[in-house]
Amino acid sequence: MDETEATETPEDKSRIRHYADILNPLFWHDEFNRVDRLFELVCTLVRASGIKDTGWDSHLESVNLLDDLGHLCQIELPTDKFTFPDNTRVRLTLISYCHATEMNFPYELVANLLRLHLGMNYHMHPFAHLDRPITKKVNGAKIVDRIIAASPDKKITEIETLSEKAGFSEVGVAFRQIYDPVIRNAVYHSDYVVQADSMRLLSGNWLSKKGGHYTPLIPFDDLGEVTSEAFAFHSALLALYRRACRSFTDFKSTFLPYDLHYKALLELTF
Repeated sequence: MDETEATETPEDKSRIRHYADILNPLFWHDEFNRVDRLFELVCTLVRASGIKDTGWDSHLESVNLLDDLGHLCQIELPTDKFTFPDNTRVRLTLISYCHATEMNFPYELVANLLRLHLGMNYHMHPFAHLDRPITKKVNGAKIVDRIIAASPDKKITEIETLSEKAGFSEVGVAFRQIYDPVIRNAVYHSDYVVQADSMRLLSGNWLSKKGGHYTPLIPFDDLGEVTSEAFAFHSALLALYRRACRSFTDFKSTFLPYDLHYKALLELTF
């Protein structure tokens, strides 16, 4: 997902640019020049979620995992240990794809940026209203036993709604296009086989856009197109996010007033 210039093909760069053009407008609005709205943008970029020590950021772990898997896909695999190295790379790519489309960071970042464009405030858990509580009875009273977090599909639906309201409908369309629930479910439920240059679905079928029909066989070429689009989207989003964060280094050692009534000051430390 964060591959070097040397490993990116011209097509990869073209698709990353395509998604960067769609996502770039989210990272600025003239209203952000107001100190109160700038505060909301800062909260969005630092993903404020309370007091945490080092080593509790799942986003950083996800980036490291995807980098590790990407590098493993690029190295030459010894045939004495990997009889079918192409199949091994496909398996690693499938894990990367599912992780990229499941991690919270892209959904929460984009949802909050859209909220800001709609004049709303930053929300630590922008999809909390989509979570489903599971209750049980204890001494005759119902209590929440656990909470099932919203699925990527529900999050994408919410982003589609927000992006339509904010005038960025292409953002919702892009999210929907890169997410394939059939592939995701097959991988996470161990309901597939990698064999003979294809991913074979053991239950259910996949809609082939090229063939215009449903099939239990997904050729490696088609699978590569699905995963490459997702990686291009997430590479573009990550690059824009990092650029936005770097832009705040100009405020180092500066105090910014963001609430004139309470005389509150914001300090950015680096």
